[in-house]
Order: sequence, then C-alpha cells, then structure tokens
Amino acid sequence: PERQAAFETVLSDTYQALGLYHEAVEVRKKACDYYLEKGGPEDRNYLMVAQGLVDAYRLNGQQDEALKLVEPVLANYRKVFGPEDRYTLGTMASLGALYGALGRWPDALKVEEEVVRISTKALGPEDSTTLKAMTRLGNCYQSLNRPKEALAIRERVWAADKKVLGPQNPES
Repeated sequence: PERQAAFETVLSDTYQALGLYHEAVEVRKKACDYYLEKGGPEDRNYLMVAQGLVDAYRLNGQQDEALKLVEPVLANYRKVFGPEDRYTLGTMASLGALYGALGRWPDALKVEEEVVRISTKALGPEDSTTLKAMTRLGNCYQSLNRPKEALAIRERVWAADKKVLGPQNPES
C-alpha cells in the first residue's frame, strides 16, 4: 500500500503538470487517505501529500475543499516543524494563493506579509523562497490597487535577483 500511495502521488503530479486537475485530485485523495490512516494528521508524508492535494483542489476550482484542508495542514506543519520550516512557508504560500483565488486579497496580503517576514528572518533576504514570497506580495499589492507598494517590492526582488544570479544570467 505504501508503494501504491507513493506512485499515486507521482501520478497526481503528472496529471497536474498536464492540466488534468480532476484526475490529479482523485488520485491524490487516495494517497492522502492512506498516509492519514497510516501516520495520522501530523505525519510528514501525510502533510506533504495533503499540501499537494490543497494545490490540486485549488487548480481544479475546488477552493472550498482546498480551504477546508489547508488550515489544519498548516496548523500541523507549524506544530510539528515550526513556522520557519520551508514546507510550513510553502503551505502558507498556498493559503495566500487560495485567498487570492477567492478574491480575498486583504487575507492574502496578511499571509504573504507574514511569509516574507518569516522567510527573510529565517532564510535571508536573498533566498529563493523569500524572493518568491516577495513576488507574491507584490502581486497582492497590485490586486489591492496599491501600485506604488507593488513597484517598490518588485524592484527589491529584481535587484536581489540580479545580485544573486548575476547581471549576465538570462533569468535575472
């Protein structure tokens, strides 16, 4: 059963990459159920698969299902791994993206500001997780019609990106 659950997780990722979100949800739910039954709600494997299910739900337009799942998953990530863990930060980012998809931009902004604050402190201002969080924060500002703040943070990301990758790197 564990090998089957691991395969279902990989298959779900493949479906998701192909835009087959309904199939991704259905397969990932099976893997999620297995890990939940085997290890409980604080099990690392369960949390990782459940986080993927949150994203699959969101991409499949099932925001209500995603929201029901993401909040307890985030609470358990914080409890088990702490607020500065990369997976915890990733789950927080998923919550922010979900709020944005629901048009709850003030909620998304609050989450993204917290992710930027924690990741800057824990990982550094030039870490890729921090820079991605700052980019999402800029998107929140833009969606809230706060273009000056969006511009300021995007310029900080651009400068940090050039510094980290180098000015000759095509990705900077």
